[in-house]
Amino acid sequence: MKSCGSLQMKEICETISKLDSISGTSSSSNPAILFSILYLVSKDPKKGRIQISRLLATSEQIVRNAIRRLSELEFLTSNGRVKNVRTPIAEAMKCLFVRRLIAHIETLGWENPLLVGFYLSDGRKLKIGEVLEIRDEIIKWGGNAAIVFSVMGKTIDVPGIEVLREIEKVLKEEGKRKNNGIYALVSSKYDYNDFFIFYGFVKKVCELQSHSENIEL
Repeated sequence: MKSCGSLQMKEICETISKLDSISGTSSSSNPAILFSILYLVSKDPKKGRIQISRLLATSEQIVRNAIRRLSELEFLTSNGRVKNVRTPIAEAMKCLFVRRLIAHIETLGWENPLLVGFYLSDGRKLKIGEVLEIRDEIIKWGGNAAIVFSVMGKTIDVPGIEVLREIEKVLKEEGKRKNNGIYALVSSKYDYNDFFIFYGFVKKVCELQSHSENIEL
């Protein structure tokens, strides 16, 4: 996987900030929907409106209007069925992921677990306060509970509690064990919340990173 550092994080965070600034009352202007569409199209430029609407649990009309809005803002261009996200954003989206896990996490007593992540080559330890802020944001966007942690080389750091073997097992099975970054293992009953949780997670990581940089200055 390509290195994901400060440049990619800046691109992601600036994109979220711009989408937030133009958010409106209509669903097609919802920044979570707009951001998720950019993510999905970055992964697959041929993904159709029906597929996207099913993944986001919204109507095809809302997706059509949202894509039109993203085109007007020059976040993406459309050529027939192919939609291309602006290159810097598309490249930065490779540093993010959201995925439902197949296996149940028996030790935690969770069903249908969701794993979201933000790869960061220059990852850092999270403070307990930061973990709580990310967890609260995830719950705000539809999660039931979350364990937030960071990966740095061979170290998994879960502030406030011991490293859980279940987390190590999940990361190993997902092939993400060696990728530095910030992750959240989420308990969420309904699939239609996945991309809203994903958006809330990424947005909060951006806010915390910005706050941390301001403190350092």
